[in-house]
Amino acid sequence: MSTFQLKLDAITDVTIIDVENGIAVPGQTVIVVGERIDKIGAQGKVYIPEGAEIINGHGYYLIPGLTDAHVHYFDAPVFGRLMIANGVLLVRDVGMPNDFILPLRDELNQGETLGPELITTGAILDGYPPIIPSISLGIKTPEEGRAAVRKQAEAGVDMIKVYSRLDKDVFFAILD
Repeated sequence: MSTFQLKLDAITDVTIIDVENGIAVPGQTVIVVGERIDKIGAQGKVYIPEGAEIINGHGYYLIPGLTDAHVHYFDAPVFGRLMIANGVLLVRDVGMPNDFILPLRDELNQGETLGPELITTGAILDGYPPIIPSISLGIKTPEEGRAAVRKQAEAGVDMIKVYSRLDKDVFFAILD
């Protein structure tokens, strides 16, 4: 019978960025079990479990994962590398065609494509004609607004984005 063991890492002598207190804390050891941080503490004060891969963090920094809450994720190979390299682990795409962004979201979230986790609005719901036709659905009537919301929900978007050309009655129908 085989036993499953999680990967175990110890990052030593690293500087932790404490965002709650706005300070950098040098000389820390971080124990990572699987994909989760298990312990953080001063170098020499944290027990490093046997079998842990030790990573020398001297001269490096660890920060919490960042979120970019307003992107239009149109160049996946470039965006993915740039976001990850800069510590961005979650992005919210706020307007791209469904047939492009929804498959990309799934690839990113399943680890098939390099990049941060992604949530998306899909196409923007805007009045007619829309300000940005390439990423928007132009809506003229309350009935079209309700239908557009149903269509977006069925497509699997994570949220709905409305834009500035919507008539008041269409906007309220979308909310409804």
